[in-house]
Amino acid sequence: MDEVYDEDWWKALLNGPRVFAQVVVDQSDNVVGSILIEKEKEEHRIQIGKVTVDPTYRGAGIASSLGMIALGDICSSFRTDVIYSEARTNQPTTQRVLLKSGILPAALLPGKLSVSEGLESALLMAAPDTSKRTARPHNLAPSLSAFVDTATRTFGLETSEVCPVEQSIDRFELSQLHMKESRKSKLCQIVSCSAAAPTEKSLDRMLCDKEKQGFTRFIAEASAHSVHDQKLWLDRGFRPVGYCPAWRLASDGREDIIFMFRGPLPELTEIRFADFRAADEGTSGGIWLVEAARKLIEAIYKF
Repeated sequence: MDEVYDEDWWKALLNGPRVFAQVVVDQSDNVVGSILIEKEKEEHRIQIGKVTVDPTYRGAGIASSLGMIALGDICSSFRTDVIYSEARTNQPTTQRVLLKSGILPAALLPGKLSVSEGLESALLMAAPDTSKRTARPHNLAPSLSAFVDTATRTFGLETSEVCPVEQSIDRFELSQLHMKESRKSKLCQIVSCSAAAPTEKSLDRMLCDKEKQGFTRFIAEASAHSVHDQKLWLDRGFRPVGYCPAWRLASDGREDIIFMFRGPLPELTEIRFADFRAADEGTSGGIWLVEAARKLIEAIYKF
């Protein structure tokens, strides 16, 4: 596995206290397929970590069955409001399994994965319980409207729900406790909690320090309920790369999130998306035929 995924991430996931596995065996009890999920107790989220199928059995529907198990038998055992996964952009088969299970494209995470060939982007795919989210705001930064529109069509959100009063955002000093780092992919992921955002000075200081350490990619979560929070990231060269409803817990429900990114974007030729028609006809996977992912990419590169 070290040749495919970031070694530190894989070991942490494997040794985590909230990791669960489901396997498929043949008549001789040999494992021919497996799926790993990680339970995020604090945010009531479940991450689908890895789906594997023995090459001999590929095409037999095992991966699709495991995807449905993740949404059904496993996840029904835990309290969860969001199911998500990070699919490799160069493996449309994984995306297709997630799509068939009802897990939809939410964001592009450029250069997130360290693979044997170098760096690869991830497609964040999610199945949020939108009935538990707070009312969606109507006062987003104007430049972000394309991402909200894409999410509205993708997840079937009710556009009539609005939040006329902006959510109060507390400012805090950014520290290591609010970051996840991957030195292989030179990525720093800034995880801020609901109704909280870093102060401008602490954010500027952190970005400067991390760039001196060699980090070139940054991912952050901006609240969809605060224009000031969105502007904080936009003013520092971050660009929106996705929108996920009900992504994290808030005081009165769940909060919509805009994913922000600073760093080099991948070439369009490096990104592939699942194509249901090509797969059904047994031909090679196509590009751009998953509408939600195509519109997401268009919005990112036009921003």
